[in-house]
Amino acid sequence: MKYLIFIFLTCLISLGGTTQGIEFFHGNWEEALAEAKSEDKIIFVDAFTTWCGPCKRMAANVFPDEKVGEFYNANFLNVKMDMEKGEGRKIRSEYKVASFPTLLFVDGDGKLVHREVGAREAAAFINLGKKALKKVDYSAKYKTQYDNGDRSPALVYNYVKALNKSKKSSMKVSNEYLRSQTDKTSPDNLKFIHEAAVESDSRIFDMMLKNKKAIVALVGQEAFNKKVLQASKNTVAKAIEFKSEDLLKQAQKTMKSNYAEMSKSFTLESNMDYFSALGETNSFLKASSKYESTIKNDGKKLDQLSMKILSRFSDDESLMKYAQELSSKAVKLAPNAAHYINYTKVLYKNGHKDEALKAISTAIDITKKEGKPTSNLSRFKQMIERS
Repeated sequence: MKYLIFIFLTCLISLGGTTQGIEFFHGNWEEALAEAKSEDKIIFVDAFTTWCGPCKRMAANVFPDEKVGEFYNANFLNVKMDMEKGEGRKIRSEYKVASFPTLLFVDGDGKLVHREVGAREAAAFINLGKKALKKVDYSAKYKTQYDNGDRSPALVYNYVKALNKSKKSSMKVSNEYLRSQTDKTSPDNLKFIHEAAVESDSRIFDMMLKNKKAIVALVGQEAFNKKVLQASKNTVAKAIEFKSEDLLKQAQKTMKSNYAEMSKSFTLESNMDYFSALGETNSFLKASSKYESTIKNDGKKLDQLSMKILSRFSDDESLMKYAQELSSKAVKLAPNAAHYINYTKVLYKNGHKDEALKAISTAIDITKKEGKPTSNLSRFKQMIERS
């Protein structure tokens, strides 16, 4: 019974505050197709129903996740559609949606790129997006010309750019091209190096740093910084994949030397991501404690850190105690309904029924004052009372 109530609690949709998660498109389907085509993006469709429990869990726990939002907002046009209402019925029929949630990936012409059924946790959901992107080959039209011997700078640049956009490795093509160039400092080649520097632990990235002044003059400081940050993130992802703390430290060193204003937050957050992915609880606790010291007055970020622990380490007693401390601070700093709902989840998971009832009651009171419905919250409160 207690486990079921906790599952129900995780279905609560945030009723207050803002999130750093997925930004969903507001418009009809034709407008979404047109927008996707103009931005050269794939549409991600959350095909849901209002009664579907797993759909609610994704809405509550996965879509608001900061890392999920960062990935999906950058790579997709995101759409939510109730399969039992309005245009949702048409989409349900056209794409043969029979189970919920169905996660659809559709191109700007309405062609189905990929589909999978069932809810995913945050990390698995990001991996699903990567899988879908690999099925969209922006590089195909350039590959044919390249394979036929075209090595013109414009063609190779567009080919590498398309490979990067398709999340495919461009390293071989980039290295072959640069080895053929006698003058790597020409404007075209500097622009190429900037595009090709996809990982901070690479020779091409070192070339970019060596020619920083000239490249910044071509692309601007903001674009250069963005490349440093993304390449460093890619190296952290590689560090996680290969369980290499050396790669992690290398990425952090790169940020410190080349993007100092973002270095501290990058180091703290990449440490948490690395140790969380590897399940190293003691190291994660140390990393998150250091991170907490930089966000101690930010209720929203404290709440997000608490939820990160709940989603990854819910069976670890010491970390869940820490999550409770974080959540308690969050509701004091930013006493909105969403934070009190999350505080309820942590308290209930930790066996503090009476305190969980107080927290959910506060969430109900705040929600009433905002003129929003409270029926679901009241229902969960009653279930906690009966447990």
